[in-house]
Amino acid sequence: MSEFVNTIDAQGDEETLNALVSNTQTSYADDKLTAICSYAFDHKTALTSINLPNLTAIPAYGLSYCTGLTSLSLPAVTSIGNYAMQYCSGIQSLSFSEVVGTIGQYAFSNCTALETLNLPKATVLDTYALQYCTKLTSLSIPLVTDLKNGAIFECWKLSSVSIPEVIYLRQYMFQSTLAGIVECPKVTTLGTYLGRYHGAPGFDFTQKVTIAANQFNSNYNLSTLVLRSSTMCTLSN
Repeated sequence: MSEFVNTIDAQGDEETLNALVSNTQTSYADDKLTAICSYAFDHKTALTSINLPNLTAIPAYGLSYCTGLTSLSLPAVTSIGNYAMQYCSGIQSLSFSEVVGTIGQYAFSNCTALETLNLPKATVLDTYALQYCTKLTSLSIPLVTDLKNGAIFECWKLSSVSIPEVIYLRQYMFQSTLAGIVECPKVTTLGTYLGRYHGAPGFDFTQKVTIAANQFNSNYNLSTLVLRSSTMCTLSN
């Protein structure tokens, strides 16, 4: 049986993968591993610890459903794909200091124990990237410019978030999320159903925005809408 020195190819050689990471194995460390394929650690529910200091990317489903995972060290990762860590429901804190570009769709969906997430260089949170992170209290996304549909969704304990570079707030943003007013210094484009249900109670817009039909529909908490100049708001429908 061949051995993979720099790559785990789950789709190309599942027998080799299972020999390296059994369904009962509780920890995995490899300082030579630089790449894994999709589904490489998918459903390895017994794993509690992974240490891959030279891994550069988490591909689609790469670590999904690692429900027992509580310790993760991936300091060299620069990209996170779709569904990369969905249902990693045991991990409490994550920091990806080198990740740039887009955080994939549903990347951290249902990480229900996650309390702290640090993404200092990411620029886009894709659709439902942070869906049902129900214990998240601290989120750092200082360079993100685009929040795709539902990117921050049903994060019940997230009381505030700073979005200094965000230009787009898209559909379902902050649904059942945030207790405070969202300051939007650069936002110019709005989606619909912002803060839906019991979401953000207020928004503070500095730039010109268009308030159109359904943009705050079903936001039962909405009490404050700040438009820095009455001439800067365009009302539609």
